[in-house]
Amino acid sequence: GESIQKRRLDLLTIASAPESLEAMAMRRIVFITARVHPGETPASIVCQGLIDFLISSNPEAKRLRANITFMIVPMLNPDGVYYGNHRCS
Repeated sequence: GESIQKRRLDLLTIASAPESLEAMAMRRIVFITARVHPGETPASIVCQGLIDFLISSNPEAKRLRANITFMIVPMLNPDGVYYGNHRCS
């Protein structure tokens, strides 16, 4: 998608391939956003660490991907980040 000012908005979906459509429908979804307030730069680091873990070969990450669909928006307010705003848009 795009922001109001036409900046890119990414949505990452992380999950293992389901065995069936029914199995996919039964999974819980965890929706995560970062950089809602543009000045909260540590959120980018935490979000990147989470993504790195979830896509890793760690056995716990594999188990999570098999049971949960993670939907992640790494930067929810790219316009505010671009302009250097803090807790405003």
